[in-house]
Amino acid sequence: MFQIRLTGPTTGVKLLALWLCAMATDMAFASEARYAIVQMDGAGHGRLIAAEPLARGDSVHIQYPAAAGDSACCKRLMASDFTEASSDELLATNEVSGERVFVYRVRVPRLWYVAPFIGVAAVGKNMNTRNAGAELVSVDRGQGIRRAGLCTSEEGVHLIERAGASERTHLYLSVGYTIESPTCR
Repeated sequence: MFQIRLTGPTTGVKLLALWLCAMATDMAFASEARYAIVQMDGAGHGRLIAAEPLARGDSVHIQYPAAAGDSACCKRLMASDFTEASSDELLATNEVSGERVFVYRVRVPRLWYVAPFIGVAAVGKNMNTRNAGAELVSVDRGQGIRRAGLCTSEEGVHLIERAGASERTHLYLSVGYTIESPTCR
């Protein structure tokens, strides 16, 4: 083996500070929420449309249909419950980067569905997620708050997350028919 010589009274403090910074950086990175569109067909099959691939160990907090026709929050699945699928069969785009979207299939547990539904999913680690009006809000261990919501245009659904005046996430999913009362502004 080899010897480590620490000299000076502040060396231990410096090492502790370095270790704490490394841990804080790792926790902030690992816990930051990302948002995706979740689409359920009412028969137990779901799709997740995301701007980034799912990472091992991620949990996915999924909105689901509430009895009054609204969305409820949240059911939780793990990234390992999802299987990657082709994006060729649907028209979905990443409006921020223009890059391809990542599509996953999931079998939704029986009690989670009663009708076809499109909602928001929060993806990440070490976060708490809740509905707040029309948005899904996620808070990580470092108390970082992120929020995203859905709106509809004449032809599809838009998931939008803003960071100040700019869009951090903007995913689009075509529903294949004309929507009579668009809600996007």
